[in-house]
Amino acid sequence: MDLAAPTLAFRAALVALFGAALLGVGLRAFPWLSAEGFDYRNILHAHSHLALLGWVGNAFLALAAALFLDASARPALARIFIILQIALLGMVPSFALSGYSAVSIALSTLHLGGTVWLALLLWRAPRAHPIARAFLRAGIVWLFACGLGPLALAPLAALGLRGEPPYQLALYFYLHGLANGWFTFFLLAAGLQHLAPRADAAFPSEARRALAWLLTGSVLTYAQSTLWLDPPAPVRFVAALGGLAQLVGAFLLARAALRSRPFFVTTRWIRLLLVVATGAWALKLLLQLLAALPVLAPLANHPFVIIAFLHLFFLGSVTPALFAAGFAQGWCRLGLASTGGGTLFLGGILASELLLVAVALGRAPTALPLWLLLSTLPLLLGASALLSSSALRPRLVSS
Repeated sequence: MDLAAPTLAFRAALVALFGAALLGVGLRAFPWLSAEGFDYRNILHAHSHLALLGWVGNAFLALAAALFLDASARPALARIFIILQIALLGMVPSFALSGYSAVSIALSTLHLGGTVWLALLLWRAPRAHPIARAFLRAGIVWLFACGLGPLALAPLAALGLRGEPPYQLALYFYLHGLANGWFTFFLLAAGLQHLAPRADAAFPSEARRALAWLLTGSVLTYAQSTLWLDPPAPVRFVAALGGLAQLVGAFLLARAALRSRPFFVTTRWIRLLLVVATGAWALKLLLQLLAALPVLAPLANHPFVIIAFLHLFFLGSVTPALFAAGFAQGWCRLGLASTGGGTLFLGGILASELLLVAVALGRAPTALPLWLLLSTLPLLLGASALLSSSALRPRLVSS
């Protein structure tokens, strides 16, 4: 078995996605389960880590091998793959049983170490287009920075601050750095790797302007993570300024990309996935800006709105983008089962988002727990169909 093969990493990613969806169904079914000895929050931690580090982490490993690295990196990629899977196999049960404990934090740190090793390989990215490499390096800087969050947890816990604002803000810094930094810039780099060689001469300079705005915004919007503490007006202003900067950067990049016809040589299904991913990202950026308004604070801090916002980005934007990459690279076979599974998954995301927002707006349907459970079933079925369609021998759908 070739442990450095992108196909293997992407199949491992789909296994993790299926596992995360299964845990998601379990969380929604918690009111009806006899789950003595299990804590809901601990299962939630296992679910989120499997989704972020298993699904996205393994998919990024596959894309890194396929798009940016050359044959000289294969031995390192094989070792990184092993490290990530060992960390995940230990991390999920340890989080499920004990939450944030010495074991789960140590395994999370091991996973972070493997990801940092991958990032070091990507810093030079021998096959990357120069503008794609610039976006990659922005994401890598954020990955190194946000790694300070998990490393701070043990000292903060030792000081008796577990559950206090400093402990929560360290966790939020890690999550913010992943979402607005590493995940965002890596995916944009992957898109630019395909787009930039076919774009016009003005595209690189315009993309670098967009990068400056996006990177500045990604720093300033960490202030968004403090809004639950009802911070003073200057902090809200910084949060709004960061949201505005990210919107400007996204607009500049989209304008330059659309002029260069980004949806060349691809299928209708992949185009749909990319449109969904891009639209969800744009909505996420707009909501970030609005969340800084004091008048919207009660709604923005509603627990269900927070969950919907996280799902909007991770499920509504990142996941369809990775599906599109999997189909484009031939890691998932195009067919009725895979496109049907993808459609089910997208439908489940939409249904779940609408239900969560309805609750926050006081429009919750009767038998809400049952409806929430039913909305997660398409995600599980869709992930299962996509896993069954994953290919060991890729056949490129687009170039």
